[in-house]
Amino acid sequence: MAKLKGRRADFVRFYLEGKTGAEAARLAGYSPKSAESRASKLLAQKDVSAAIEKARGEAMEKAKVSAEEVIQGLSKIAFSDSEKVRDKLRALELLGKHLGLFKEKVEIEEEPLTLRGILEDMERRRLEREKGMV
Repeated sequence: MAKLKGRRADFVRFYLEGKTGAEAARLAGYSPKSAESRASKLLAQKDVSAAIEKARGEAMEKAKVSAEEVIQGLSKIAFSDSEKVRDKLRALELLGKHLGLFKEKVEIEEEPLTLRGILEDMERRRLEREKGMV
């Protein structure tokens, strides 16, 4: 697989630094107006996602730490009585984020807008206004 170049390589670098997809796209030189959709498209590209996964694997190997070790460390800190828990927890959180162990999941429960739905809503409101006037 060819090595990424230019803005795509910059995007991957910023993304691996912990930036959101949109932030990484903006910092890599993509239009701020389309940064979110551009990030989504970039992350869906096989060579970009492969580069991210490869870099994360190399980072884990270089750091000599596994996801399991981070989770074990988090567990120990969560139940310890140490006064410096915040510092340790923050360090592990950053390490975990850097290694890509934490993924944000956003769920949208709204139904998509349709022309029919909009027209029905407008008609319902019109009828409600008419009833209020009578």
